Amino acid sequence: MFPRLHLLSFVVILSFLLAPLDLSGGVHTLTASSSSGVQGGSASTTITLDNPEEARGFSMGLTHDSLVLTLTLISQGSALTDANGGTGPAFWFEDIAAPNGPGGTCGAVLSFAAPLDSIPIGSNHLATYSYTIVGAAGSSSTQAFSDLLGNPPLQTVISVAGVTQIPVTVSGTVSVGTASVTGLSCTLSNDCTCEYTMSWTNGEVYDAVEVRQDGALVATLAGTATGHVLNLINTGNGGPASPTLSVTGVINAVSSTAVNCAANCPAIAAPASPTGVSCSVDSFTGVAAISWTNAQTYTTLSLTLDGAAAGSLAASATSATLNL
Repeated sequence: MFPRLHLLSFVVILSFLLAPLDLSGGVHTLTASSSSGVQGGSASTTITLDNPEEARGFSMGLTHDSLVLTLTLISQGSALTDANGGTGPAFWFEDIAAPNGPGGTCGAVLSFAAPLDSIPIGSNHLATYSYTIVGAAGSSSTQAFSDLLGNPPLQTVISVAGVTQIPVTVSGTVSVGTASVTGLSCTLSNDCTCEYTMSWTNGEVYDAVEVRQDGALVATLAGTATGHVLNLINTGNGGPASPTLSVTGVINAVSSTAVNCAANCPAIAAPASPTGVSCSVDSFTGVAAISWTNAQTYTTLSLTLDGAAAGSLAASATSATLNL
């Protein structure tokens, strides 16, 4: 806000609010809400007034950590937009770059002349401070009320029936978390070993990516990883298993919300054995001729001699020879 406009706003709000100070009234409480978001995203702090008496106006300053947040907007709350039959307050100002900051100031007077409107008794939404998050995961900003913002400084006060009340103030916090992965896909790529192929898109640049099965950590990957091949644990070959697979990103030891997918590895029935197996041995050469009928379509066929592997056959083979 330009200095002259800020000064005009200060004079208007000061002349209305800085009436005699009254400490005998009820307790008025200004509360800054807490919220969270991720770097590059947005966050907001809602300012609520809990007042045991009707209020005619207010002024306030709210500070933040500029290494974590950039203030982009201060907007009127419903207690103001609903005033005077929905036309809003008679006077409103805001400054998102208040001197002596970082922080923003705002203030309102509901009415200057009869009929005088008021902020009703109860819990009332006065304003919303909106921010862009610039801090990294794990950082946070305390949203604290201040009487030092502005030039000249603007006090945080409430006007009640012509007298000024100093409210109790409750600070809030904006916490920066880690963005979750998106587009998680889990595909059964080998039903014999319950192997799953997983892929995803990273929400930001991570320090590490963690993969879990039913909450148990099964793999810690590089922060740039966007896929993983996993053999389901505790299933044995051929399942059955229906676990939940999840992926989380980690930055500064802060984990994102897990993104899940359901795995389903069905039980694999043992194949039917070949039938009609017959063997004949040439006693002169020691070569055994073996033949059989396949009971179904196989993936592979293997030949054993006294329990030891003696060779692999084509899946459709129905005969073989073996040197004894």
